[in-house]
Amino acid sequence: METVNQSENEITPEGRAPADQQSTQLVRGTGVSALKVMGLPDFEEPPAVETLVGFHFYPLQNWKTPNFGLFWQEIKTEYPDAQVHPALAEQGLRLELNSALGSIKLTGDVPVRWWYEHKSGKRLIQVQTESFIQNWRKRSKNDPYLHYKDLRPAFWRTWGQFLRFLKRQGVESPRVRQCEVTYVNHIDRGEGWRSFADLPDVFSAWKGRTYCGFLPTPDLVSMNVSYPIGGQTGRLQIVMQPGIRQPDARQTLQLTITAMCKPVSSEPSDLFKSLDLGRKWVVRGFEDFTTEKMHAVWRKKPRRRPE
Repeated sequence: METVNQSENEITPEGRAPADQQSTQLVRGTGVSALKVMGLPDFEEPPAVETLVGFHFYPLQNWKTPNFGLFWQEIKTEYPDAQVHPALAEQGLRLELNSALGSIKLTGDVPVRWWYEHKSGKRLIQVQTESFIQNWRKRSKNDPYLHYKDLRPAFWRTWGQFLRFLKRQGVESPRVRQCEVTYVNHIDRGEGWRSFADLPDVFSAWKGRTYCGFLPTPDLVSMNVSYPIGGQTGRLQIVMQPGIRQPDARQTLQLTITAMCKPVSSEPSDLFKSLDLGRKWVVRGFEDFTTEKMHAVWRKKPRRRPE
């Protein structure tokens, strides 16, 4: 069994300290006003506790460690708190499929990652020499869920600030390799399931049947599934890990869905098209991977017609 750290919405092995958090705008014509919601599924009470949108790029040339602090000065009014953490390699599927892509590239400076925390305490910008990420985190049970359409403009705006900062500092513009959208969900015990025997009622992809019935009900189940997005356009990774959330000691199933899409170019319009595609696959993948019974628990809304 694993232990979920509620404040960071992550699962760590029981008996070990929680790992560092992994796992988050308007350029003319591509802001939220240009975003069309193409009849995507929506829920009144979704189980999402964290979302992430961001870009992964080749290491920035001419970037120096002091630039982290200089950038903070530019966004400090909106992001008044900052923390320094060790740099992260890219996570999950990218490490498993190609360790070269997951390696940290040393450029002469100590590799670090800066967190810039929004004054609301619910949004976070993470910057390192190879990535720019925005997280939204649910801090309490009563926090309203912020939809992608609500988070997208803030991310766009901060990304634009970052690009202008790089230009003034003589740092090359990022050459983006992948665009990421990740949703982290907690499906608590007692809300649609009580034991691992009930998993077929939660996940449409899990039937729980064996060949001749010799095996008993499993006492632990985890999943790690990958699906292609549009051929070589990208991949959707779905990971389910059971855990115990702290501090309420509630048993939960953490369902993390990540879309990684390769943009046509690093132009803002192409980057946000890739984010929108990733968001579509995450949301539709969540609907397809879970059952109608759970959709009722989360109070699925009637599907809107495409605009």
